[in-house]
Amino acid sequence: EAYSGGKAFLQLARSGYDALVIRGALDVWHYLEIRNGSVRFKDAGALTGKDSFETEKILRDEYASEKSTVLTIGPAGENRVKYAAICNDKANYLGRVGMGAVMGSKNLKAIIVAGNQPIPMTDKASFKTARKSALEAARESIVAMSLNQVGTAAAMEIGMMTGDVPIKNWSVGLVDELGDELGRNTIAETILKKRKACFACPIACKPVVNINNGTCITKPYDKIIPKCQKANNSPFILIAVFLLNTVLLRANRTPRNKNSSNMGASTKDP
Repeated sequence: EAYSGGKAFLQLARSGYDALVIRGALDVWHYLEIRNGSVRFKDAGALTGKDSFETEKILRDEYASEKSTVLTIGPAGENRVKYAAICNDKANYLGRVGMGAVMGSKNLKAIIVAGNQPIPMTDKASFKTARKSALEAARESIVAMSLNQVGTAAAMEIGMMTGDVPIKNWSVGLVDELGDELGRNTIAETILKKRKACFACPIACKPVVNINNGTCITKPYDKIIPKCQKANNSPFILIAVFLLNTVLLRANRTPRNKNSSNMGASTKDP
């Protein structure tokens, strides 16, 4: 089980599909093109070895005239690293249970979905009512407000207090200074630039931060903390952590703890 934000579900629906099931494996590397009811595999030999950002750019350039979404794996998924992720439009990752390795085992480098069909709705009035109610609940939620301010890093301090932060694979439950160094206040006061939302989401829990005159989108707190065992300088350690996350995620290696039992390099049967 893994999930992510992004627009893949939207483009899939606009292409005329509610779900996608992939069975079996290809003999050589391909990517899957889904376009307004048409589905076909296309050669991806030129994409192999490229990281997720490079792959997405190449495919987006090829389909530049259409609104599209891209799901892809990087070198980690190609080599079936057990905890490889699937990248969804750069800022979203299906990071649990090694879905990138599963995709790699099928020799499937990427999926691009481009659709412009209207999405049928059985009961539009009821949908609008439910949507309005959900938006009102989100606006009034203290949790949603906190996530809106600095993302899931808002849970850092509470996580430290309750032992729900994966420091050294959960072998260390509490390090007070890390909650301060990597928590929401430090992010907001030092490197926060703006917030980014998944499609149609009112919460916008993804802070975009300034890193050396560039930007990156922060990841959930349980992906931030394993990269930091000790913190001395807040802005410095935040920058280091976010840069390392970006490098790993481009290769589609979900940041994990050094001592994790899932650190095997590769497997033929993910």
